[in-house]
Amino acid sequence: MIKKALPSGCAVCGHQDDLFICSGCKALPYCGRDCQIADRPAHKAACSAIKKARNVMATEEQKLRHHPGDVMMSKDPFTSCVGHLLGGGGSKRATTYTSLPYLDVKDADMFESVERFCHPFFDLSHRTCVCLLKIRLLLELVRLEQSTDSLGPSPHPVISAMLKSPTPISSAVGASQAIMSSDSNTRKAMIDTLMKQIDALYEAVQKANEHFWYNLTDPEVDLDNMPSSCTMGSVGESQLAVGNNFFTWVKTSGALAFIITPSS
Repeated sequence: MIKKALPSGCAVCGHQDDLFICSGCKALPYCGRDCQIADRPAHKAACSAIKKARNVMATEEQKLRHHPGDVMMSKDPFTSCVGHLLGGGGSKRATTYTSLPYLDVKDADMFESVERFCHPFFDLSHRTCVCLLKIRLLLELVRLEQSTDSLGPSPHPVISAMLKSPTPISSAVGASQAIMSSDSNTRKAMIDTLMKQIDALYEAVQKANEHFWYNLTDPEVDLDNMPSSCTMGSVGESQLAVGNNFFTWVKTSGALAFIITPSS
């Protein structure tokens, strides 16, 4: 049976003092050479597997640290991408080991620029997900307002409805001092920024694939018959993107209505 947790003491006798770590896997503790030798037959396979995995991780890390930078990712993302909330890509490590400190997005800038997501070769699904995140943030932000007065005489119809929504503020917004402690003028500026970013993302998606928004908001969309392959800008690409993201949009209250309903 595979152990689900590492022992707090020696892997053999449980002794807690003067421990050292196996030099191969750098994970399992022992109190002395005798216990390590006794455990070798049982530990050998796991030790080799962990050591191999660590070597793969080290290779992936070096690739990232020496990355020259391109459209999808900045140079050396370990230093240049710290705190980026919406970006990603480049390595399996970046999506698997999200607890590592240099991949921590806590307190990241929720209002970060969307310019790089508007590049014509950026992944369609990723771009639409960023757009959804911005819409969700916008709709949650306006719930903090006491009335529509601070939003001007003609706010977006969906925004007006969301002001009366009982849906609670998300933990990310609730934990943001910059948002929660801001005055009405500051929040209005935040809302204006988000509206511009959403407009830019919407247009970028439309240019990349003119079929996506129509398919996403089609009440008769068929999610059971998705194409196995597609080309950029095709109906098939839009169908795959909708299939990957549709339920996330549906579960985000007001998001589809925001896309469908034109601004005044």
